[in-house]
Amino acid sequence: MCLTAHFIDTNWKLHKRVINFCPISSYKGVDMAASITNYLLEWGLATIFSITVDNVSFNDVTMIEMSK
Repeated sequence: MCLTAHFIDTNWKLHKRVINFCPISSYKGVDMAASITNYLLEWGLATIFSITVDNVSFNDVTMIEMSK
């Protein structure tokens, strides 16, 4: 799994960062949500504006869990 962050700084410059690149140990939505949340928090990212995922069915559960 690769997690990337895209953000605009105070000078309106676009930045892109790979914040995590790791193997996936479980494809369960609940486990994926926990992993993603932990990686985001490691970077101090507690507020997220949007998340883009592919169309794999477990992503529905992942996004529901992350929105809690």
